[in-house]
Amino acid sequence: MLNEIKSLYLGKHILFLFLLCFSSIIVAQTSNWTNVRETNINVANANPAGVDIFTNRYGNHIIVQESNILKYYRMDVNGFSNLQDFPKTIEGSAVVSPSISGDDNNIYIVYGVGNQVRIKRSTNGGLDWSLWTPTFSLSTTVAEWGLESVVSSGKLHVTYNESGVVRYIYRDLTGGGWSPVKEVSNGQTGNIPRITAYKNTQMDFVYFMYKKFNGVDYDCKWRRYNVANDSWHTPLYTAPIANDEIDNFVGIRADNSNVIIYYRWHESNPSWQYYFRWAILDLYNNWIDYGYADLSIENYRMYSTQTFDNKTHTVFYFELLGDEISDIGLWRSYMVDTEYPTDQIYEYLLPQVNSIYHLNLSSSGNEVHVIWKDPFGSSGGNNLRYKFEDQTPIAPQNLTVIESENNHPLLSWNANQEPDLSNYQVWKKGGDEGGDWHLKQTTSNTSYEDPDEMVVTGPRQGNEGTAYYYVKAVDLGSNVSGPSNEVNIRVGIEPPSKSVAGEGQEGVIYDYSLSQNFPNPFNPTTSINYQIKEKGFVSLKIFDMLGTEVASLVNESQEAGSYSVEFNAADLPSGMYVYRISINNFVDTKKLLLLK
Repeated sequence: MLNEIKSLYLGKHILFLFLLCFSSIIVAQTSNWTNVRETNINVANANPAGVDIFTNRYGNHIIVQESNILKYYRMDVNGFSNLQDFPKTIEGSAVVSPSISGDDNNIYIVYGVGNQVRIKRSTNGGLDWSLWTPTFSLSTTVAEWGLESVVSSGKLHVTYNESGVVRYIYRDLTGGGWSPVKEVSNGQTGNIPRITAYKNTQMDFVYFMYKKFNGVDYDCKWRRYNVANDSWHTPLYTAPIANDEIDNFVGIRADNSNVIIYYRWHESNPSWQYYFRWAILDLYNNWIDYGYADLSIENYRMYSTQTFDNKTHTVFYFELLGDEISDIGLWRSYMVDTEYPTDQIYEYLLPQVNSIYHLNLSSSGNEVHVIWKDPFGSSGGNNLRYKFEDQTPIAPQNLTVIESENNHPLLSWNANQEPDLSNYQVWKKGGDEGGDWHLKQTTSNTSYEDPDEMVVTGPRQGNEGTAYYYVKAVDLGSNVSGPSNEVNIRVGIEPPSKSVAGEGQEGVIYDYSLSQNFPNPFNPTTSINYQIKEKGFVSLKIFDMLGTEVASLVNESQEAGSYSVEFNAADLPSGMYVYRISINNFVDTKKLLLLK
């Protein structure tokens, strides 16, 4: 296990050899970083700490603070900011300390304007933003570096510095007001608050860290809050970082058993230098591990993220002492075995790049996304550059199966959060397909209705069987996830007709019926199934909600039987529509929803 990297007063070639040796230590860490990708996001006028990133299934959401104006961009995995009217101005003046976070469906930007803390929210992937009221006010002006937020367990958690006191407040994402204000620093003065969260089936914690000046050096204080019990779970701890003078910019990550603190340490003799260090503690402030790299750290803050597999990733850049080379590096910490609860692994992301700014990262699924600015970017070195670790998607979560309105098995699952997701594979065995697993369908939706099975309910029947399903996720790089949880449902081996009213072709019994379209909602195509009992003239038309006909799908004489027709609404706007069938004396109408 790597605990320490000794001081390196070396030249460029020695550094290269050092990193080659280092790579032999980290062979256990499987990574698949993309090449550097140029973005079209210009940050020439961005504040030093004014660039932040959050990633979910909609893409990379990036905020840029320019002379106290706050702008928003959405960037895809190719580095392209893919909103038509980018950048979107979130606030036109007086912005300080912006922070962006979110969950599967919502994005939140928290920032200060004067003495007011404001929150803008988007519920449609950054297309539209609105002020999320109520906001709240401080007794003094919001401080630069004095505000940070995180989303966890259905809440937006915000920590801030108010007149040298670190405070905390949260709000339920489903509505309602803010919680009572809670004091993190417990009567002490502090600044530069940081916040992170960890949640599993047993724990729901929020962790805080801030810097306290003790008259000689800066102490690193941390504390844990139990969200489920609405109580402070630990006393206020001082991280036991012996003989270290903590610099302004630190980071914290945590899980169910460890707190990992990343910080910049400095010395003034023989010359003023900054170094990257870390300390790993248990939940009761006991040492687990520590280490340091005597490489000069240059970025203003070190940012961390936690992936789905419970690994922590911290990005920074360093330079050799007295040398002109700067390099972007990434440290990872994660569980490896029982003897060594955590391990620190270094990965060399980008070599020999000077003048690096706005370095930050985020994660989605098990993928890590890194942004920065350097002199080699587009627009004279003013555009952000980007790369991400193209890992296998996580398995789709929470697969369920129920009976649809058409009496078919209807599967649904949570959307994967990787922004490079391509589609889902639905796998099936049993029912009318036999005993081997096979790929049933590929879909971009998070639901699938199996039209080849009829669900059986009530007492067991002699003609029934069981259909089994699971789902896999596929990304743009053709990486395929493991299977989701498996579900099953009782189905009829030879599906009976829902009603018996007359005899049609080849001895099959039909009735008049119109099925609900599938998928619904849809974009832009959907299928409509219907049955007719006797030969007749069939009219199947689509109308908008004002009664105007927008499409005629069937307008001809047809024999008795079952039919399916596809409706393509590519030329129609999103909204609710109605489809109506008419044959002989049978008329039926249903609604369908187009979402683009």
